Amino acid sequence: NVNKFFVRIWWVSSSGGPGPISSCDRFGEGVFSFPGSKFINTSNPKPTPGDTEIGDVFCVLPTEAPGAPSPASASSTRGRGTTPPTVTVNWSTKLGARYFEVELYRDDTYSTIVGSTVTKYWDTNWHTACIADGASDMGHTFTLTTSDDKRYFYWRVRAVNSFGASSWVTGNVWVEENADPYVPVAITDLKAEIMDGSTRLSWTAPYEKDKVGADAPCALYDIRVSNEAIIDIPQDPFNPAQTNPGAISNWDAAMPIDTYFTPPPTIPVPDMFGTAQEVTIDTVPAGPAYFAIKSQDASGNWSYLSNVAGAGVGGAGGPLNFDLQASSSERLVVNSISVPAGLPISRASELIALINAKAGRDIVIVLGKWDPVSGTAIGLKPDGEGTDFTLVVGEGYQLYVSEDYSLTLP
Repeated sequence: NVNKFFVRIWWVSSSGGPGPISSCDRFGEGVFSFPGSKFINTSNPKPTPGDTEIGDVFCVLPTEAPGAPSPASASSTRGRGTTPPTVTVNWSTKLGARYFEVELYRDDTYSTIVGSTVTKYWDTNWHTACIADGASDMGHTFTLTTSDDKRYFYWRVRAVNSFGASSWVTGNVWVEENADPYVPVAITDLKAEIMDGSTRLSWTAPYEKDKVGADAPCALYDIRVSNEAIIDIPQDPFNPAQTNPGAISNWDAAMPIDTYFTPPPTIPVPDMFGTAQEVTIDTVPAGPAYFAIKSQDASGNWSYLSNVAGAGVGGAGGPLNFDLQASSSERLVVNSISVPAGLPISRASELIALINAKAGRDIVIVLGKWDPVSGTAIGLKPDGEGTDFTLVVGEGYQLYVSEDYSLTLP
């Protein structure tokens, strides 16, 4: 559909710089199969002496509307954080086309437009058109918004010249869900407190951003308990080259609190950063217990492990058992004990009396503790020498006895 062309000759002018002989002069016209030999009408004015011909430009003119620019296709790039996704439409040139119209829509009825553009094949100073099908690949990229994810978009492209437009080439393209580069910040103020027959865990809701960078709450908490301190492998921004090089973890071995304890405690839904949150466990662990928490966001990203909070008491309904070992003049054996919730005593002297009464004889040498205020150890002997300190549920004490004995409290 292209059978006419004009020739425009360019020269290096002696007066400086390349330029046409005269603007848009038509030097000749002919009907030829294209591509073919140049056609130059020698009757037109010649350049002035000293000018040099540097080339010629074929100005190809079509005689009918172009065909559809097929094949055409589209692809998308995934958004990430504040960087939105994009859709790129590509197509091949079409013989006789002077420009291409490409459009992107949100619906398959092509009524809700995202954007459109006219992609020119020609320079506005030249009368030209595509000289062959597929002479070069063309494309246009549409930038979407950060909320334009997890959906299809519908595109179409057509070729146009002075005689009209081709039919549309259409298609659709899927845009993946935006990647979420934001990981919840680890909780650092988890606290475990033994109450009267229950355990309370408290913390501050962590800082989190959603996948487009806006402040948001996390999606859920995973709170676990273990009889040993909980550790986990390093997580961004840390790595085994900086800490825990052996990548040691016992997180998977720790038990979720809502399956370990009966009745299962109700874990709260995460709130916005800075909100005080807590969960109450309607019992206390039978022996030393360590708690830790992780947060997960809506995209499935997990925080790093929180600080580990410990509680060292037995349940109100379950006794604490201690296998006490005797000290002698040859060796000193420290027995660690604690008092369970619900035990009706509050002073060191009362605990000494209870242990001796259970043993049926005086076996306690001294009961002591570390005093963080004075930075020294304090203690009490059965005869009253020393400090009769206050007992605290969950606190650890050092007991020295004169003979081996299996103690059960209460």
